[in-house]
Amino acid sequence: MKKRFIALLMALAMVLAYMPAMAFAEDAVADGISYKGELHYVKGSDYVNGLYEEGSTITVTYGGVDKNYIYKIYQREPVGDGYNEYGEFFLNGDVKSEYLENFNYGFDPQSGIVTLILSYYDDEGNKIKDVTKAVQAEPYPVPKSVKYTGADLRYEHNDDYIENLFKAGNKLTVTYDNGTVRTYICKNFTENGEPAAEYFLDGKIVKNSYGEYDYVRVAQKWVKRPLGTKSTVLTYEEYVGGGDSYTVNFTVPLKYYIGNDIVVKKPVAAKKAFTAKWSKANGTVHGYQVQYSTSKSFKSAKSKLVAGKKKTSVKISNLKAKKKYYVRVRTYRTYNKKKYYSEWSAAKTVKTK
Repeated sequence: MKKRFIALLMALAMVLAYMPAMAFAEDAVADGISYKGELHYVKGSDYVNGLYEEGSTITVTYGGVDKNYIYKIYQREPVGDGYNEYGEFFLNGDVKSEYLENFNYGFDPQSGIVTLILSYYDDEGNKIKDVTKAVQAEPYPVPKSVKYTGADLRYEHNDDYIENLFKAGNKLTVTYDNGTVRTYICKNFTENGEPAAEYFLDGKIVKNSYGEYDYVRVAQKWVKRPLGTKSTVLTYEEYVGGGDSYTVNFTVPLKYYIGNDIVVKKPVAAKKAFTAKWSKANGTVHGYQVQYSTSKSFKSAKSKLVAGKKKTSVKISNLKAKKKYYVRVRTYRTYNKKKYYSEWSAAKTVKTK
């Protein structure tokens, strides 16, 4: 009888000892989970962005009590041109605190549904339960059209680049498939001691978590443009999550430009005349145009064409005596019976005798 009673007491003690563990195990399984943060995905891709961004929060509810696990990056390692990042969902974002174990997610690229999965296992590694939550991710807006406004874009014969494309203040107005309109403004800045220029959103230069600038790229086909080309196609490229990008082509007007590398010398005065002089131009030009006026703004100016690249002077006669004249020179090139002019040189002055 005594032995049976002792055995009963031992069994009861074992049950009492086990019950708290059982209760704790039940309490440790979450009632539910939720997510706070932006989730975006690239259309046509199985990558979802935002889940592992600093500040993203997964809230786990245990018996009506919430625990907030905030994603925190605790280490970055430079690798080539990029970075390897290491982070976790830490309790309240404190890297010294506990982190969310056995968390995973699934993603349906068709619907954009992200399924948060918090798994529980027993001591032997067998899955006990999955606690899940479906969250809708938003697709990145796709750029559909781009409009350029700013300085005249121009090119030279046989050159494979466009001038003024990255002039400060130029704007790209991008319209997206969801109706959103964004304006990117070209900004000149210095990076590593070198001048640089890119199109930034609203012109604000902002560095992201990688220490890289947030900007968009504009590219042009590396081709030589025949004289007389009126427009060209540029490519706008916008980077989104997972290293993916969206591109859209757009057309911009072009103006033909002849570089004016001549040096205009001070005109030589003569009686009711002067002789304009300049250095011979480099490149392909067919002649020069000399313009003169008594007005600094060249109002009511007259001009004279000088055919031939090798000619570097011309005498202008039948002028007013003892009168101050402003003189400037530009080059020209003829193509399909049409003349294309360079920009004017700086003006020189001369007073006739």
